[in-house]
Amino acid sequence: AHVKCGVSYHALNLMRYGVPDSAVEARFSIPYCVSAALVLGKLGIQAFSDEAIARADIRDLIGKITVTILPAFSTQELFQAAHDAGTAYTEVEVVHRSGKVFRKRRDHQKGHPDSPLSIEEFHAKFVDCVSARFSPQAAQTVWQWLANLDEVKLVKPAAFLSRDGLLDRFSSTN
Repeated sequence: AHVKCGVSYHALNLMRYGVPDSAVEARFSIPYCVSAALVLGKLGIQAFSDEAIARADIRDLIGKITVTILPAFSTQELFQAAHDAGTAYTEVEVVHRSGKVFRKRRDHQKGHPDSPLSIEEFHAKFVDCVSARFSPQAAQTVWQWLANLDEVKLVKPAAFLSRDGLLDRFSSTN
């Protein structure tokens, strides 16, 4: 079993790490991101914790990930022309140990204007992102507050959140 990722010159230039030694390197490692997504089922904030980066199952899978530059996007000029024309893409091929092959081509990353997040996906991403600082209940309260921001009459929202230690009470780290 193995995974082949075909990317642009630009993507590999940005995502330059193979086997990451830190959370920062993991964020810029295609093999790590693919491995973590396959093992964890999604690629959220927790995938970049020291614990996740050290997981043997994720690290073992990294060795089964091959990243290559697609010939159509092998130089800065070729990639830029394809990007400007809206024809750049990424390909992923997963070969299962049974021999079955799964292929996917993606023209735009999720969250791009041409591939927007649904409100449910955006909500899940928001909760995941703030979970390191807020409890789930506080994250939901902030989500609701932001969803209805046009109705909020506060002049200084940051003052409201920090007044009387409200942020501290909602924090999952205190």
